[in-house]
Amino acid sequence: MRLLKIIPIMFAGLLLVACGGDDDDSSTDNKVALSSKNAAEVAGEIVGAADTDFSFVAFTKQQIALLERLESQMITSPTLATGAVIAEEKLPCDKKGTFDYSINDTDNNNKLSKGDIFTITFHNCVDNSGERIDGQMSITILEGKPNWSMKFVMTNLTVTDSAGPSTINGDFTMGITTQTTANGTIESISMTATSLTITESGTTLSNYSFKATENSNSLLVKWKQNGTFESSQLNDTVSFVTLQPFEELKTDSFPYAGVMKITGHNNSSVKLIVLDAATVRLEVDENGDGAVDNTLDVAWTSL
Repeated sequence: MRLLKIIPIMFAGLLLVACGGDDDDSSTDNKVALSSKNAAEVAGEIVGAADTDFSFVAFTKQQIALLERLESQMITSPTLATGAVIAEEKLPCDKKGTFDYSINDTDNNNKLSKGDIFTITFHNCVDNSGERIDGQMSITILEGKPNWSMKFVMTNLTVTDSAGPSTINGDFTMGITTQTTANGTIESISMTATSLTITESGTTLSNYSFKATENSNSLLVKWKQNGTFESSQLNDTVSFVTLQPFEELKTDSFPYAGVMKITGHNNSSVKLIVLDAATVRLEVDENGDGAVDNTLDVAWTSL
């Protein structure tokens, strides 16, 4: 499974924003329909968002582990006021700088529960990859263990790498549930983002949803994603919907099954059909009449 670096790179190449985007219609005449020339690039940017989602999942699990460790530090005291910050710590980053975090026990029950808020603030924090992180992130527990649901809010969270800074503002919700069955433990993951913004990339995703399932006794992961993508290349937005869930082995780099339809300007479209873990087929309808105008078989690595 291709997992991007937690925190810095999981935001690279994506700009998640609230529905609607820019209202400026001054460049309407320059809009470009989906075509054989741009189909592979647009499809690659969209399906590549799944890498980011799996990184969000890994990052969320890291925070759950940290929260559970912090829970042991919670102080039992009848004199604590409701909403007191009862566990906090400052830690060094991998290379330099620090990050500090705290738990706001909003119901004063001295354990992690619905409504509690976990806040992390980064101070010139440089990790092993060399990226620097500044800014703040808060996590509100919507549902506690064992089936976690959490809302992440980013406030001027800035990641600086060799290409320059990227600043993230907004929020997303992540849910992770587990179910024990005779065939193994099934983990279900869901993510939604309606107002998460990255200032650097020039592309947008809105009304975005991602769902995945994983069985502990198998190597198989299934996932699907839907939403709207704004492309600076097309000067327009395209919508995408998963028609058949993508299926991928943990030992592989790419899915071996799945179908997605991407629809753009004047109803032009690209249907992405996964042939195997090496190749995908792109069926391109350039004029929006519903007929396939061109079929391209391309390597996953070229998307």
